Amino acid sequence: NMSTTTVRTSGIRMPVKPLKAALATLNKARLKKGKASILDGIYFQDGHLRVTDLEIELQWNARISKYFELAVPFKELEAALKTAKPSDTVLISHDPTDAAMAIVTHPQATIRVKRMDFDQVPPYTDAEELGKPILLPMLDSDILDLLPFVSTDANRYVLNSVLLDPKGCFVACDGRTLLRIPSAELLDLKHKVMLPLKTMELFKSKPMHERPASLQLLMRRRSKPSKFGDEADFAQIVLGDGEWTVTTKLVEGNFPNYEQVIPKDMPGWVGFLDVDNAKQIAGFLGALPKDCWVRFNIDGGKITMTTTNGHTPECSTTLNVMTPSEESVEVTFNRTFLLDTIAAECLTWKIKDDLSPLLATGRLGRTAIVMPLRTEKSAAKKEDKTEAA
Repeated sequence: NMSTTTVRTSGIRMPVKPLKAALATLNKARLKKGKASILDGIYFQDGHLRVTDLEIELQWNARISKYFELAVPFKELEAALKTAKPSDTVLISHDPTDAAMAIVTHPQATIRVKRMDFDQVPPYTDAEELGKPILLPMLDSDILDLLPFVSTDANRYVLNSVLLDPKGCFVACDGRTLLRIPSAELLDLKHKVMLPLKTMELFKSKPMHERPASLQLLMRRRSKPSKFGDEADFAQIVLGDGEWTVTTKLVEGNFPNYEQVIPKDMPGWVGFLDVDNAKQIAGFLGALPKDCWVRFNIDGGKITMTTTNGHTPECSTTLNVMTPSEESVEVTFNRTFLLDTIAAECLTWKIKDDLSPLLATGRLGRTAIVMPLRTEKSAAKKEDKTEAA
């Protein structure tokens, strides 16, 4: 039986290779404000290594003694391990001669690092579970394909997120492009949830990649019931067998009605890209500068793609369309957005007219939208249509 007084452990041993790998991932979630900030620290706590920037809390289950507590500057610990070999074991301990220091010892060096005041370590997120956990698909390319479609413009706060829609899909939109990926697991959600882009980018890290996960929505503990009812404030994502846990604040606000901008696949759309010639087009687009524009000229059974906006010597390629157009169509798109669409495996492309977006569909019900660029010619056509109406 444990006594009422907890006996803390003065030191722990860890293999260097997994520790360094974990630090590389933890580094992506911490607040980088210099050694003076407790938020720049890494916390050994309850058997975990933990970092937080008060928006995202990332924990690695290091399988160490839960009775070892220590807070040290992240960069100092990282530097102390620099000369350690992957096969080494490191001892991290309190300095018995100086309460303000800790000692990092491995076969290559013994280095003293500053201890941070553990009493100032931010507490764990104070929240209660809201509903049952939801099993998510493997956090692999299916989810990471969404990231290029998320806005990075800080002024478009709501669009700096990935939407988890109870209608059964993930959605990302930056105002110029959109990607929707169906997921039946999300049908169990009670409300829409928006995960921040920074949280989603964590899953690009190899230790957190391609693992089954569960999503638990959390509600901030309140002294009084909210007049808005039970709404999630946080999401907690547990990967695999619990080796990694991410607790993140949710993006607040109303995600745009993305269904309004997805055109219906109806007669009159010109189909011009499919799986068979996607590789050819990807090669053509990939050789162009990142900020290049590409003009599509569709006439009858042919489409010609030509570079524009003067950044390169003009080059073009021509291919057959799957559905010949009754009228000629000319429309311009950003080259990078088109490549993102191909990378997301939305390989059936269709256009209706000079002012329509690109409608791209792919495997398992994926849908992408790319808005056309406004040129002098397209602006004139839009004015003509407005006057005619």
